[in-house]
Formats: sequence, C-alpha cells, structure tokens
Amino acid sequence: MQKIYYSIKEVGELVDEEAHVLRYWEKEVKQLKPGKNRSGNRTYSEKDISLLKLIKKLIREDRKNMKEVKEYIDDLYKKNSDWDNSLFFDYDIDKLTEDSEIAEIVASAEEAETEKSSTNNRELVKFLNKLVQQVKEL
Repeated sequence: MQKIYYSIKEVGELVDEEAHVLRYWEKEVKQLKPGKNRSGNRTYSEKDISLLKLIKKLIREDRKNMKEVKEYIDDLYKKNSDWDNSLFFDYDIDKLTEDSEIAEIVASAEEAETEKSSTNNRELVKFLNKLVQQVKEL
C-alpha cells in the first residue's frame, strides 16, 4: 500500500540522499514545499518525492549547479502553467527524462513557443495532448 505522506528519513532512503541535503534543496527550490505535521516534522508527498528525484538527477547526473537547477524548474513550471502540473508528477521522472521521443516533442514545442500565433497555439495543444497520451502509456 502506498503512503500519502513520508517522513524526511523515509524520503532520504527513497531518494538516496541525506536529510541535510533534502533540507538544503527545500530551502533553495521554491517549488519544493513539504508540509509539516502537528509536531513540526516535514511530510513529503509523492509530488515532493518526484521533484526531489528531478533535482537529484539535474545535480548528480546532469552536473547542473543550484542556479541552473532553479532556472530549469522555474521554466518547467512556467511552461506548464496552463495545464495540471500534478499530471507530470504522477509518473516516474526518470522515464520522462530518458524518453527521446518526449524530448523531441518538448523541443518542437519550444520552437513553437517562440512564435506567437494562433497556429502555434494549436500546435501547443496538439503537443500537450500527445505528451499526455505518451505519459499515460508509460
């Protein structure tokens, strides 16, 4: 059975990072906002864990510094502000970032984003629909 909330110790084991690293990332990345229980202990949701996995991937594998990580995550949230961000976090972040077809779709959407016309808006809607379909297939 999947839990609704996880302690910092449990999340540290899931993400394979020390608690002090998770607290630092929380301080630096404004989108990472674990709740707190009555005792004041952090309570992490699945969405928080997925975001932590993304942060870890960006720092440990992609070798980005914290400034680049914050910019990347800010851009991710800005680009997806018109659709349900929670959809993104319902899936394994590693599968989403590894999939070259999804990366290709993201690149084409970024190209379409540079031009501001109704045609590009239709392309963006098509892109989002295709992305949602591919994510569901994962």
